[in-house]
Amino acid sequence: MSLGALFRLFRELVTRGVWHLGFALTHLMPRRPDLWAFGSWQGQRFADNARYLFLYATSLPEPKPRCVWISANRSVVEHLREAGFPAYRKWSVRGLWTALRAAVYVYDMRSSDISYALSGGAVRVNLWHGVPLKRIERDIEDPQHPLNKARYGSLATRLIHSWVDPQIYEHADYLVATGPDPATFFQSAFAVKPSAVLRTGYPRNDALFGQAWARRALGPEDVAISEQLERDRAAGYRVVGYFPTWRDITLVRGGLFQVPLPLGDLDRVLERYRTKLYCKLHQSSRAVLENMEELESCEHIELLPSDVDIYQQLPLMDALITDYSSVYFDYLLLERPIIFYAPDLDEYQRYRTFYYDYEDATPGPKAYDAEQLVCALENVLADYDHATEAWREDRHRVGEAVHSFFDGNSSKRCYEAIVERFGSGPPADPSGGG
Repeated sequence: MSLGALFRLFRELVTRGVWHLGFALTHLMPRRPDLWAFGSWQGQRFADNARYLFLYATSLPEPKPRCVWISANRSVVEHLREAGFPAYRKWSVRGLWTALRAAVYVYDMRSSDISYALSGGAVRVNLWHGVPLKRIERDIEDPQHPLNKARYGSLATRLIHSWVDPQIYEHADYLVATGPDPATFFQSAFAVKPSAVLRTGYPRNDALFGQAWARRALGPEDVAISEQLERDRAAGYRVVGYFPTWRDITLVRGGLFQVPLPLGDLDRVLERYRTKLYCKLHQSSRAVLENMEELESCEHIELLPSDVDIYQQLPLMDALITDYSSVYFDYLLLERPIIFYAPDLDEYQRYRTFYYDYEDATPGPKAYDAEQLVCALENVLADYDHATEAWREDRHRVGEAVHSFFDGNSSKRCYEAIVERFGSGPPADPSGGG
């Protein structure tokens, strides 16, 4: 091992040692009940359920907790400050002090979205980032998956993970679920009691119902894309979104996942039925379109930035194409057609099995290769009303299993549930904060 490698190893060991020591010592730190820290996606994004609960909580009248966004991303902090919201860099003095003093941590993945090392003694509220079709956390069955190894691997493997990634083993005080089935899955996946799962609905879904406060702090890119979709619709176009999910193969084996999208054939169908298709690849996935060179010649297909907030765009979309992504559970709330394109279903399940039977839990036409996808899309566009009605009963069946609420008040319920269990903070605005 080279001297440089030895130095990097020593630095990592010391860093992790500081994490463990900090986590232990911060249990002794008195925390402010009126201070809540928010973070998302490993501190890199202003996104998902944490984003929308933050926007809701900061829209409420006084008295209310002081809600602060913590991020390792300078541009996120600058954007929020320019929009008038309290936000600090993760490693700044104010960021560290907020993480040390906040009594409540609200995040989408793990407390490291804010600061694992300084989270000792805080009430951790994990909003998570999707209704799980695929098995997550402790329920992952593939022995080669890093999370499975961390929990069920050899003693040496578990010891290494517990030192290097201690946040994997942390227990949130509360998790948020959308309905009965997800609540059951979370109890198993996160090893928590039923009382720790708050069945409130996802804050991010409030954007689907047009809540005014949900449009605060929109970035210029999100605004521009929404305006573009609105222009398309005003010009008489239908709008379809294609949002494939993360592939574990990129984590287990490395390399890129090439999304097999028949761009030329799709573009011809889209032109025939006066439709635009907007594609967004998963922001954490090392994925590219298989035939990227064809995209420039496609007049009806556009690739969106991977970090765009699709919850601002979904209400403007007439239909959705996806594979195994949790976005389709959210889209059920809009009562519109969904096409399920799963060209790698067998391989996908080799790395990540599902909580549901895929055929039974996907209420829409299935396509398992490029030709079937083109056919399915053409069928939907040729008779949109029929496509909407044909799967209505199945959408309701799946929707009732995963959603307890079909409204725009999930942030309100989530906020009230945290306040009720934490025992501090004002009641939510009965009008919904909008």
